[in-house]
Amino acid sequence: MYTNDCIIFSNSDNTINNLLANLSTTFLLEDQVNVQDYLGICITKDPVTQSIHMAQLGLIDSVLQDLNLMQDSKVKDTLLSASCILIR
Repeated sequence: MYTNDCIIFSNSDNTINNLLANLSTTFLLEDQVNVQDYLGICITKDPVTQSIHMAQLGLIDSVLQDLNLMQDSKVKDTLLSASCILIR
């Protein structure tokens, strides 16, 4: 099996380290540690609050241009609720 795109989030370093250790027994892994761009998504982490901000501006701009809505667009932050659980 080959995949070149995988990103793992957790509030526990131990959870990530254990997962990577388990995966590395079967797969060759390359840990990028601090990812700033992933599949066109810009990822930033606030060092004080430890919050993560993700934005996909390139795709958003492309869709707005394709639909001729660029002149009418406005920037609005949409924050994900801390109680929201992301599943795959």
